[in-house]
Parts: sequence; C-alpha cells; structure tokens
Amino acid sequence: CATTHIMERYITVKEESITGSEMDLPLDDEFSISVDLLNSYFPNVSGLKFKNDLSGH
Repeated sequence: CATTHIMERYITVKEESITGSEMDLPLDDEFSISVDLLNSYFPNVSGLKFKNDLSGH
C-alpha cells in the first residue's frame, strides 16, 4: 500500500497598514504566486514586500 503525502504551501499576505487583513494564499508547484491571484484579493497590487518574522526586516 503506497502512501501519498500532499504538503500544502501557502504564503501569508496582508495589506501593510490594515490590521486583520492577513490571508494565506496558495503557492504553485514552483513556490510562486501569480499577480492575477494576488490582484483577485488585493486589487491593483503590482508586487510584494517581504518581512522576516525572526529579524523584523
């Protein structure tokens, strides 16, 4: 009997100045997220700003 383990991959995205706007969006097989998907949740977004929770940068 073979066992298949599917690992879901998500990135937490939020609007910088809006508390409670966090949402987990799925990453594709290449660990990417499309601008179209991002715009469906955050209209007119053209990119992401990354923050490391450990360093705060």
